Amino acid sequence: MTMYNIYYKRDICGNPKSYEVTTDNFKKWLKWHNKERVSEGNMPEDESDFDVELAYIIYFNKGD
Repeated sequence: MTMYNIYYKRDICGNPKSYEVTTDNFKKWLKWHNKERVSEGNMPEDESDFDVELAYIIYFNKGD
């Protein structure tokens, strides 16, 4: 399974990008994320507000 780390990059104060989540589907996560934001009275965010990077997962305890 391919996983992606999602970072919020849009910061008007000059702060570095911040980790949001690791997911297997950025577009589905963004749809869910924006549904939550709108339900809380916030504006939805755009794909361009995020950096999507391939996550490298190393399993050590998955059994013999």
